[in-house]
Amino acid sequence: SPGEVTMTRESFARAVSARDLGEHPHLAPVDHLHAMATTSNLGRALNRLRGEDNSVAPAVVALVAGKLAKSGKGRTIRRYSRALADLVAKQALAEWLDPHCRTCHGARELIAGDSRIICQSCAGTGVHRYTQAQRNEAIGSQHARHIPAALAQAHHIISVAYSSSQHQANHYLHGEE
Repeated sequence: SPGEVTMTRESFARAVSARDLGEHPHLAPVDHLHAMATTSNLGRALNRLRGEDNSVAPAVVALVAGKLAKSGKGRTIRRYSRALADLVAKQALAEWLDPHCRTCHGARELIAGDSRIICQSCAGTGVHRYTQAQRNEAIGSQHARHIPAALAQAHHIISVAYSSSQHQANHYLHGEE
């Protein structure tokens, strides 16, 4: 759930910056660090990136691109060259990190005087709809026919790794299913 994700991300951020990692009657910062350590490399890196640790961005791109480049083996999913996979991974991560509407900044509405108006740019969703032209510009128009499917795969890889890491960390900390 969104609250669960925020709670895990905030507790992880607090734990990373904590000075006292000692034992406490309740969960200590070290418990949050250990919980995140039990997740996948990509899941951990995505959590750090979402927590504004941009130093892990190249590693995250490499992990996502590696999965994209290998994902076609033995499956019906297309396999992409490493060069295209790197470009797609960068774009998918940019979209994942900055999903909000450029007009309302995710609020879904604008305030004009005493009135609230549904944002016309996003039709009240709060989400920026990346156009094919924006994606072609970022990835390269020579790859235009592969971009939609490749981005869908990359978004899936990111979503599964991130949500799995959140679930796994919460399960470790709270015994939740």
